[in-house]
Amino acid sequence: ADDKFAEIQKATEENKNFTIRHSISKKTKNFLLKEGFTELPEQQVTTANSIRHIFKEHWVGNEKNPDQIPVTWEDIKHIPEIQQNYDNIKISPYKNKQWQTVIIYEKIIDNHYYYLEKINHRWQLETQTMYIKNIKKDS
Repeated sequence: ADDKFAEIQKATEENKNFTIRHSISKKTKNFLLKEGFTELPEQQVTTANSIRHIFKEHWVGNEKNPDQIPVTWEDIKHIPEIQQNYDNIKISPYKNKQWQTVIIYEKIIDNHYYYLEKINHRWQLETQTMYIKNIKKDS
């Protein structure tokens, strides 16, 4: 997995394309079925483009929300763990700007990670964004 993240980091920084693909966990498939999906996406994808979006909105110096912690490469490396071993998952009540369904994953790792995927036009779960809230602030 580290090799793929080294490749996607390089592609992100060089403004090139690169995609990490893997199968959807049984836990996520069961959640989607319970939510009424009759057809399940085939795979999860994280693209260099989606990571550029995360950094544009939530990177050090770009995070505008004072309740959130800027995202770093170390945080991005947690995406597969959040996808496979989340603490909570839900369908967002809101669609994204492309009117696509958004899935919110939550995982507590040091702080509190929120990771969002969209169901894209290729019927894949695709990374949309990631943000981090400091749970120590909340308590």
